[in-house]
Amino acid sequence: MRSWRPWLIGGTFAVVAVVLSLSDVVPVVLRGVLDAAIVFWRRFELAFGIDLDIDQNAIPWSSDEIAHLVLWGGGMILVGLALRHRQRSDRVAVGLFGASVLLEVLQAFVTASRSLTLSDAAANGLGIMLGLTVVVVADLVMPSARSSAEAHA
Repeated sequence: MRSWRPWLIGGTFAVVAVVLSLSDVVPVVLRGVLDAAIVFWRRFELAFGIDLDIDQNAIPWSSDEIAHLVLWGGGMILVGLALRHRQRSDRVAVGLFGASVLLEVLQAFVTASRSLTLSDAAANGLGIMLGLTVVVVADLVMPSARSSAEAHA
């Protein structure tokens, strides 16, 4: 009965990744969300009389690159944990990275306003590596049934 759940999680992430990666609207929406977050943060500072003076120019990545890192890192955590009883985490990571690069390439062909950029692919890879780290640590703390069987073999 539980066997379909990991694949449902993986499939759901795949649909979300495809829609977000191949949509021309996402960058505009992302910019709006970022602008709203900045306004909220400034109001928060005013309301509490603090000034943390966060310099946006000091952040080394663009909001688009951060979004790529979060999307693919989160995907690695979700899919990696969901499939850890069936697949090795490193194989999941390689598969996700391949999918992320494929979607980056497709952006140049199927969207009007998006293009293939090396920095987005690098952010995808970094996110996947960070997500893989979380999955590996989780597997060390809470070994899966597959890991326990391999240890006794």
